[in-house]
Amino acid sequence: MKKIAFILALTASVSFCADQLIIAAGGGYKKPVSAVIENLKKEGMDVAGSFANLDQLVIQSRENKISFIVGDEAFLKKKRSKYH
Repeated sequence: MKKIAFILALTASVSFCADQLIIAAGGGYKKPVSAVIENLKKEGMDVAGSFANLDQLVIQSRENKISFIVGDEAFLKKKRSKYH
């Protein structure tokens, strides 16, 4: 739940910079991330969700199609080091 709270705070701070905020997550995070997205929509933010395989989401994030990825920290760090 700490990660979800962090995401909420982060999305609120970045939402002023983007037309639409796209939060992506692996399938195991769909339910909690969907709840966060719905709450942000109720607050009037333009937010969308994308749920897929984390490998696919990392590729999409490299193309600047995703604002945030929610997933396993170790996996995402490994992918970040692979692409940087």
